[in-house]
Amino acid sequence: MTIKNALIVDDSKSARIMLQRLLAKMNVVALAVESAEEALSYLEKQHPDVIFMDHMMPGMDGLEATQTIKNNPSSITWGLRGVTQTGKSTSCYGRN
Repeated sequence: MTIKNALIVDDSKSARIMLQRLLAKMNVVALAVESAEEALSYLEKQHPDVIFMDHMMPGMDGLEATQTIKNNPSSITWGLRGVTQTGKSTSCYGRN
């Protein structure tokens, strides 16, 4: 699968900018939003090839947003895979 479009979800402006620049070097167009709620709204209309989701954000966190996306079959047309990592633990999840 060729990745052409990405969604970046992170409350850190510097993290969003850094990842957008990195993806641009790989010819990936990336839209960046600062909250899970904005991401869910975006996903009602658009279907990016990949989503980069921060797991610790104010309001709805990234894990809750990912669960919401996973439970809504119309929000994604591809398999859902992810890895989250904190200083204490790592967890993996997936759906095809």
